[in-house]
Amino acid sequence: MIKAVLVIAISIFGLWLLRERKTARVKAWQKLIIVIFIFSVIAVTLSEKASMQLAAFFGLNRATDVLVYATIILLLFITANVYLKFQDLQNQLVKVARRATIQEGLRKYPDWDKDA
Repeated sequence: MIKAVLVIAISIFGLWLLRERKTARVKAWQKLIIVIFIFSVIAVTLSEKASMQLAAFFGLNRATDVLVYATIILLLFITANVYLKFQDLQNQLVKVARRATIQEGLRKYPDWDKDA
């Protein structure tokens, strides 16, 4: 029962992630990472044997460790993505503020070039 609930929840969450984000803004590799992660979690959730094989492939003793490490990697990916988006927004804000300041200055002092 819990496996069915987990698979449904993961599927709904993954579809929401892929659908909610603007297609033009999301790069293809970001969508690919999301899809791979979702399918991996579903596969590991449904098959204990696959979980153990995956853990053995990475040199781990427990399948749970694979999920923990994968979650940590996903969180690092998300954190880096949010940081880069924040930096882009900050750079855009600086450009808008500079443009507004220059326009305000030209409006207040239309003859500024004659004084120089």
